[in-house]
Parts: sequence; C-alpha cells; structure tokens
Amino acid sequence: VTTGVCEHVFCRGCLEDHVALADAAADCRCPLCRATLVGASGRVEAAAAAKVRAVMKKIKGRCHCGASVALSSLREHLRSCGPHGSLYPPRRKFGHEFQQPPFVAAPTKRPPRATTTAEEEERQLQLAILASLEGS
Repeated sequence: VTTGVCEHVFCRGCLEDHVALADAAADCRCPLCRATLVGASGRVEAAAAAKVRAVMKKIKGRCHCGASVALSSLREHLRSCGPHGSLYPPRRKFGHEFQQPPFVAAPTKRPPRATTTAEEEERQLQLAILASLEGS
C-alpha cells in the first residue's frame, strides 16, 4: 500500500501491524519519515500501490528449476516447486479496506428505518381517528 501523506510504499500486512500498535492518532506515524498517517478524516490514509503492483506483474524472476515467473506469482510457484515449498507460506488474506487501528472508532450504523406499508399507515390513521372520537 501507499501511505496517503508521504506516499511511502509498504507491504499491507506490515503497515496494518504497525498502525495496530498505536494508542492514539499522534502515535500513528510512518515508519520511514515519521509523518503522521492519520488524515483529516481521522482515519489512516492508505491506498493500493498500483504502480508497484504493475511492475511486479512485468518483471520476471527465475526459479531454481529454471522457470521464468512474474514476481507477483513467484511465491506461489516456489510453494509448488521442489522440496522447500514450506519456506514460502501463503499470502495473508486481506479484506477490501485497510484495517484501521483500534483508536479509530468503527463507523456507527444507523438503526434501520421502520418501514410501514400503505395499509399499515391507513390502519394506524383510522385507529387514531377512532381514539380521538371516543375521547370527545
């Protein structure tokens, strides 16, 4: 991922682990330049490093078996090639959004609006009219 403030590039898992250690926004800083990573929104700003991803698809690495594999696929190839596949664990699975540190409050969900059908609304109105007539 690329940090939003200083645009340094990090492995997503490493940056998520790093910001998880922060107790407050002031403690959440870039590991390289120490710039604050929390933007005006109060959240850590990080985006996919599209340029790095594109380069890793283009550049090829050579395996010990002689195969030429794109760097983005090299780990998977090494896991299935030869007796030392266990040295290359599978990648961590990530969700669609950057995992925010604990000090960032989770977005509050609004309670679902009560939906009433036209029939229910009509019935409630008739009951209210009857109640007002009985009270007169």
